[in-house]
Amino acid sequence: MADRNGYFRVRSSEEGTFLTLFPAQNNGEPLKIEEVLEYFSKHEIECELSRVKYAVESLKKETELCLSKKQIPAIREEMLVKVSADNMKVTARFYPPSNETSYIGKEEILRALSYQGIQYGILGDVVEAFIQNREYCKDYIFAEGVPLVEGKDAEIHYFFNLKPNSKPKLKEDGSVDFHDLENINRVKAGDVLATLEKEQTGTVGITVYGVKIPPQAVKSTYLKYGKGVKLSQDQLSLISEMDGHVLLDFDEKVVVSNTYLVEGNVDASTGNIRYDGSVKVKGHVCSGFTIIASGDVEIEGVVEGAKIIAQGQIVLQRGIQGMGKGILQSQGAIIAKFIESASVLTNSSITTESILHSQVSAKEGIYVNGRKGMIVGGHVRSAVLIETQVAGSGMGGNTILEVGVDPIMKSRMETLEAEQRQLGTNLDKARKLIDVYKVKKKRGQLTIDKVVEFQKILQDYSDMEKRLAQIEPELDQMYECMDGVKEARIKVWKDVHPGVKLVIDDEVFYVMSPEHHCQFYLGRDRLVKRSSL
Repeated sequence: MADRNGYFRVRSSEEGTFLTLFPAQNNGEPLKIEEVLEYFSKHEIECELSRVKYAVESLKKETELCLSKKQIPAIREEMLVKVSADNMKVTARFYPPSNETSYIGKEEILRALSYQGIQYGILGDVVEAFIQNREYCKDYIFAEGVPLVEGKDAEIHYFFNLKPNSKPKLKEDGSVDFHDLENINRVKAGDVLATLEKEQTGTVGITVYGVKIPPQAVKSTYLKYGKGVKLSQDQLSLISEMDGHVLLDFDEKVVVSNTYLVEGNVDASTGNIRYDGSVKVKGHVCSGFTIIASGDVEIEGVVEGAKIIAQGQIVLQRGIQGMGKGILQSQGAIIAKFIESASVLTNSSITTESILHSQVSAKEGIYVNGRKGMIVGGHVRSAVLIETQVAGSGMGGNTILEVGVDPIMKSRMETLEAEQRQLGTNLDKARKLIDVYKVKKKRGQLTIDKVVEFQKILQDYSDMEKRLAQIEPELDQMYECMDGVKEARIKVWKDVHPGVKLVIDDEVFYVMSPEHHCQFYLGRDRLVKRSSL
């Protein structure tokens, strides 16, 4: 049995006016009292309301009620048409006639729709289906418009952070880390940086009244790009041409560079910078912050008590005022306006106008020239050459100039020697403790806690012996290489003040009286010589 909604029929005869109620079948919708009463009101049919209501609400099988002894005029089959609020759908609901002859035909239905202005999207097959199998108190969709489909603006999808994170991290202990902000968008050659989703034009909507509804205009766009980026063949993707970092510039172009540019200072707003490429800073590098780069580092402002490490060269246009904490380390040359209260180490050369109270080491030459051209205080070491205008100061102070030995190797050697001495001391202490524990163990005086301590000491002792075995051959190799650099020199173009300590290879010479326009080197007799420049 098919689904069918519950419905009703009014019948008039000489005996009076009758109401026949038909229950819903299967999953059909049950008859509603409101719909019956609305029909009665429209056709001025009198009834006993409570009796009709009870009959409808308790309807289980086909039931007939006598509404009154009065006859009513014949009622034709009736069609109720409703148009949706958006004018996109027409529904028709039918009610049966009071006799078997007054049915609505297909043409009459179509004329009624046309009379109401319905002229588009009429579903003739649905109308025909009703004519063939009439069902009442059921909504038939007799017309449908074409819904408006809005288009979509073109959209660019970026696969990198347009606003890199500048918020500090919260550490596990509750403190805030202002240094590591992770605000660099690193990319590799071949990475897809952005894609273009083209605009989609919308389609015109048409109401059942035939009114056309145009979609809104859509916006198009295109992929903009600059250096280090290429456009795919289908022009829908941007691809990185190099390893580096990607950003959106002021013209909204995607660019990739192997130079990371900091427009202002390196401080809490940028955090530490670790970059696989070169770094350029237009401002200062504040105390406590670090720059580590696989390329060059160039700073336009002053470097304070910060750390800068570069695989390439380091260029400081206004120098470093390290306050005893500043560190410069590079594989390439270091060029700085001045170096003050800092530790500097390079595998290449150093060029500056002044070195004040700093620890400076270079594998190649150190050139301190310019208007001031002074080295005052600290320890300056080069494997081949130190060249300066002035060495030391009339105010005194401990100034050491050293050439003839690779300072990087010597620094490493000094570190290893210090570690070797400390290991020797620690091994002696551990050996004495081990002897004590062995005696207690022999006497059966070791508790469980002491056994654990004993095992820990034995493990530490073994680790220290292994480390000592690693250090000794490395030091032996360094001692063999420390023969000094032939013709290593210290050149002073103006004044050498008394108190300056000169170290050439392993020979030491103290300047006791003022010297002028001279150079120092080792003679054949291994004594420090001086001569005019």
